Amino acid sequence: MNSYSHMPFARIVLTLMIGIGFSSYIGVDSTIILIILCAALIAGIVLIHSVRHSYRPSSIYSTGALIYICIFLLGAFVHDYHNSIHEKQDISQHLSATHYRAKTATIPIEKKRSYKIITKLNAYRDSLGEWHPCTGKVMLYTTKSSEVSELQYGDIIVFENRITPISGPRNPEEFNYKKHLARRHIHFQVFLSQRQYILQKQHLFSLMNLSHRLRDMMKKTLDKAGLKGDNLAIASALLLGEKSLLDRDMKQAFANSGAMHILAVSGLHVGIIYLILYHLLSLLFKKEEQKGKKLLLIIVLLWLYALITGLSPSVIRAATMFSFISIGQISGIKQSIFNTIACSAFILLLFNPNYMFEVGFQLSYMAVLGIVIIHPIIYGWVVFSDSMLDRIWSLSAVSIAAQLATFPLSLYYFHIFPTYFLITNLLVIPAAMIIMYLGVLLFTFAFIEPIFQWIAYELDGILSALNICVQWIESLSFSVVKDVYISMSFAALLYLLVIHLFLVGMYRRAIHVYTSLIIIILLISLNINDIYNYRRHDYICIYDIKKASAINLIGQDYNILLKSDNLGLTKKDYAMQGNWIRHGGTPVRFLNITELPNQFIYKIASNIIGISGKSIAFISQHPYPLPQLKLNIDYLIITNYEGIDLSEILKQYDASLVILDGSFPPYIARKYIQKLNQTNIYSVSINGGIEKRLD
Repeated sequence: MNSYSHMPFARIVLTLMIGIGFSSYIGVDSTIILIILCAALIAGIVLIHSVRHSYRPSSIYSTGALIYICIFLLGAFVHDYHNSIHEKQDISQHLSATHYRAKTATIPIEKKRSYKIITKLNAYRDSLGEWHPCTGKVMLYTTKSSEVSELQYGDIIVFENRITPISGPRNPEEFNYKKHLARRHIHFQVFLSQRQYILQKQHLFSLMNLSHRLRDMMKKTLDKAGLKGDNLAIASALLLGEKSLLDRDMKQAFANSGAMHILAVSGLHVGIIYLILYHLLSLLFKKEEQKGKKLLLIIVLLWLYALITGLSPSVIRAATMFSFISIGQISGIKQSIFNTIACSAFILLLFNPNYMFEVGFQLSYMAVLGIVIIHPIIYGWVVFSDSMLDRIWSLSAVSIAAQLATFPLSLYYFHIFPTYFLITNLLVIPAAMIIMYLGVLLFTFAFIEPIFQWIAYELDGILSALNICVQWIESLSFSVVKDVYISMSFAALLYLLVIHLFLVGMYRRAIHVYTSLIIIILLISLNINDIYNYRRHDYICIYDIKKASAINLIGQDYNILLKSDNLGLTKKDYAMQGNWIRHGGTPVRFLNITELPNQFIYKIASNIIGISGKSIAFISQHPYPLPQLKLNIDYLIITNYEGIDLSEILKQYDASLVILDGSFPPYIARKYIQKLNQTNIYSVSINGGIEKRLD
């Protein structure tokens, strides 16, 4: 209790986050909240003035409660205000326009067949040809060209095309990209061919352009060092935050081995840079009175590193945190590390309350809290007299602490758990530290050729060793537990269980034991409920995949995707993967209707199957099979619109639900629905993917 009382900012930021969450999920009006907040502040001032000489517990508790109410209201206010000022974008009132002028807000990001750029609109042209000001962010995609690749922050793009709202997820359990972009106040997108835009270079100075130029200079230094292939990709990601060179297989290898965190520049990298700067500058500023200059210089250089790596949210968070740590050291006032961490989070959330909903924010702060809270406990379990063994154990304790603090979030968001994370971190974290040290030296001595070449040789060797280690760990049996599905409530209960298990070990009180048992029972209950609802039953799912037929039969022991000429598993599985994980992660098989396993599915006719008492008929092409007598079935799925006479088919099939799959273009599907005027017709291309339980 005493240690908790010395963490006022930890309690304050938690209250602020509750207010932000309340505003996000319940919805409030910032004007009303501001009025209530002002009233609460006035009441607080009056209360503090009236009890300033009173030390009664009731007066102290009343004042404290009012302070936390104000902080809660502040959280609700900043969230609603921050989002409302961005949502008042009048571009939504001018979607009928076809000509726009926009300013680039990011440099072009290269995709497989296009460039992606976030832009800020500043004008649109009306039907009379006159330009008018407007605001709003737009995700812009262009065909590849050398001109687009050279765009900088602040350059102008004048384009001709209609912008469209970003659509939400179209399939069960699909990633909600619309919500993800909405958190960044991006609600619209546009696709442009090379003839639909004109570029105007502005050559403006900005921090982001400076960041880009500095990063380009350092990329050339890495090229000069002779780094190639995977080594160059890893060095660019680890040192500069540039992940465009990483291929899919490499990313998967690092993720499966539990080393993905070293490829995303974050708190680990900023922490290493902080240690490098602290040790190097300690050689220059040895006197006690020079301590302030040293730490101020560290803060400046930390933010320079953040600038070089692109000022990503994760780096900004880490740089803010270490800046607060340095300020605390400069002040000479002994501060709780919890207050320092909480203070940095408080500032960031006031600046952008949507950070709270970002995976990176949650993972980075949970990892730091895990290291600060759990590491000393685990480290104290074993004592080594040998200094080398003690360092290895300390690093292991850090890895375990960070993993315990983040694994519920990792399971919830990424559905995987690297089983050899301890071995991985024992190898990759020291390697990452060496690479960071060598990287700093490489850029420092870039103009002294003999030293530069020696450092480059050593750096190339360490990068190769790191890559070999990661590939080896991934190749081990059971290196990763995949396709784990947990709900948000399950993840929250996991955190409560970890906390109470540590409390059991620390205090050995019955209350913590009983609480842990209750949490375990709740987790088992949630798991049983999940199994009963999704994994013990048979389902059919028809996915919305553009111009493709994607029909999925899922049961406890099978996951079958019906073969289709216009669907490839490797091309389209991103839309279906989430649903497969939700149903237990059984490996998918591509089968024709004639190849369906009879132990799960029984054949009624050449185009009709039965599952769990439900009948499903498929019509795929002309000539299509029609029964002589009208047949009652549960689901009729049409998978090809060419040559189909739907009215003729419906005369012979009496279906509870007729489903037009994703191969039907929306305009064709609408024609059929309007012509037949039936309520039991469902179009996947219009309404999105559909899933039906069959038992």
